Amino acid sequence: LGSTWLSVSHLQVRAGTMARASVLVVGLVAMAGWSNAVDGNRTVRVRKQGGQGGGGQGHAQGPDREGCTSTTMAGVHWPTDTSSLKSVKAATAAACETACCETMGCGHWAFTRSEPAGRSACVTGGACCWLKGGAPAFPTAPNPNCTVGVLTSIPNSTSTAVVTINTSAVAEPSDPRFVSVGVETWEWLFDPDALDNTVLRKVVTAMSPLVIRVGGISADQTHFTSAPFPPGLPWPPAAGSTNTNLLNASTFDRLVDFCRDTGASLVFDLNEMWQRPLVPGGGNTQPLNLSGVEALLRHAAATQAIAPAGPLFAVELGNELHGIVDPAVQARDYNQLRALLDAIFPDNTGPELYGPATNSAANMSQFLTLAAPARLSAFTFHSYPVGGQNLSEALLSPSVLRSTIPGGYGAFTEEWVKSNTTAKHFMSETNSDASIVANAGQDRFVNGFWYMTSLGDAAVAGMPFHVRWKLWNPRVSYRPFALNQTFGFLDKTLTTAIPELWVALLHKRLIGGAPALATTTDTEFVLAWAHRTGGDAGQGPIVMMVVNPQHTAVNVTVAHTGAAGGATSACRFEYIFSPSDGIVSSKTACLNADRCAVPLALAADGTPPNLPARVVPDAGPIEVPPTSYGFVVLGAPCA
Repeated sequence: LGSTWLSVSHLQVRAGTMARASVLVVGLVAMAGWSNAVDGNRTVRVRKQGGQGGGGQGHAQGPDREGCTSTTMAGVHWPTDTSSLKSVKAATAAACETACCETMGCGHWAFTRSEPAGRSACVTGGACCWLKGGAPAFPTAPNPNCTVGVLTSIPNSTSTAVVTINTSAVAEPSDPRFVSVGVETWEWLFDPDALDNTVLRKVVTAMSPLVIRVGGISADQTHFTSAPFPPGLPWPPAAGSTNTNLLNASTFDRLVDFCRDTGASLVFDLNEMWQRPLVPGGGNTQPLNLSGVEALLRHAAATQAIAPAGPLFAVELGNELHGIVDPAVQARDYNQLRALLDAIFPDNTGPELYGPATNSAANMSQFLTLAAPARLSAFTFHSYPVGGQNLSEALLSPSVLRSTIPGGYGAFTEEWVKSNTTAKHFMSETNSDASIVANAGQDRFVNGFWYMTSLGDAAVAGMPFHVRWKLWNPRVSYRPFALNQTFGFLDKTLTTAIPELWVALLHKRLIGGAPALATTTDTEFVLAWAHRTGGDAGQGPIVMMVVNPQHTAVNVTVAHTGAAGGATSACRFEYIFSPSDGIVSSKTACLNADRCAVPLALAADGTPPNLPARVVPDAGPIEVPPTSYGFVVLGAPCA
């Protein structure tokens, strides 16, 4: 396929029967054996406005620099401008201007003679050029170290790309609860009253059906007891422990009731480290103690918390114990837990067993092979692929979106395939970056580029669930720096939602667990995924997810021989999100508008906005604004 770009590193294809067939895709792949019949494909043509820069490997070429000019200002900079595309090495301001002219989406630039803090392509004390998208939205301030420029004329250059949706290559359907979320154990344990919050309940109800996975590091620091707690001590430390707190029946029941009330399914991460030292190799020195696990499981059975009567449908054991418990020992632990489950639920009515919630792919095929007696229903792992980078810069990079993000789970997939297990595989905890420093960026519009990419790739890979970390930011400090976290769909006041919540709600509404279709592009600058709706018959419209990380608008033209699903009068339903102020570091978003004075927000009672579509005939271009992402329903009945 020459310069065709693929969005994923693993595709699980369903053909005819539901028999499992796995195809590993690495980099650029010729998809031999995939049907390319005219009636089995839909082709999406993309026309980009503006030049193509940076020497990308896609079809489009860089612009001719002739005619590109800028207005320059020496001795100033933009101290609050966060629209950087990337930094490049440049010895002079003129070279910086040239780099901006030759880079897709660059609208202004800043040159520093001596970079104060080296990062990306620049070293401390050396010259540096920062390329920035669009027009500057912030005032300048004096800085003798800098020269800045704003492009006044950009070469008129266009390029064409093709996105091909192959309706004959279909991934395994995901679970209808595919879009799911996680909750840190201690965030709920230390603040159980959060579960009574009206806004939180409205949001989770709007997202249902979904999975809430309760776990994280503190799962291995929580011990269940059936004894009631003294008044005023909802989570006392366990006797003789310096890092483990107690969970009692009434607090666990509040979690179960919350899930019942909101329509959420529950995956609960159990403590694998009770009375084991939580240090490197510590899990290898003491036998597994499942006393608290057994007490919790028996309580859940007695109170009908186990699915289908209740929300608890699966459990994990341990969290990110790489280096603390050897894979062979962890496999033995899982086999021991399976024996306990079989003893408590001899008729196989207990929760499913997932695991091992690992953050390292090392020796996971060995774990899966040795844990065969545990009869895992799913191999679970965690991915934070873009760590240690400026998200506002990194998540606009096509190479990060196309390679780094799927690379975050690629090694786990390889171990899963190598083991030949019948268990499914999915990320039971994921976000762009694991940093918990203040304003790390997971709550900004730009993080949606990771979320859209990760959702699209995970579905094509045949994963049943995608568990975004996490539901809300902590209202109480349960460990150092806890209050700095910015992962949550909701902030720590439980009143404000981030743009990714709107993505989750629309994905739930439009796609659910619909199977993904093989989708390719011949340019790196636009990413797309497609899903076939309409159940097993596949007679519904195709829903396309589209991501435009450029600071330049894109016109997408769709060419097909007939409306998907057989509609005789077809319309297109567009849902495209843009940052409300045009800057990707914004915490708010617009729907179907480049900018907006009133961004999307929850109502005071927590009711999400309606998120209406822009409905147009399914003909002509799809206008995708700069730095935007969203959904397009193709070939849907207009009524």
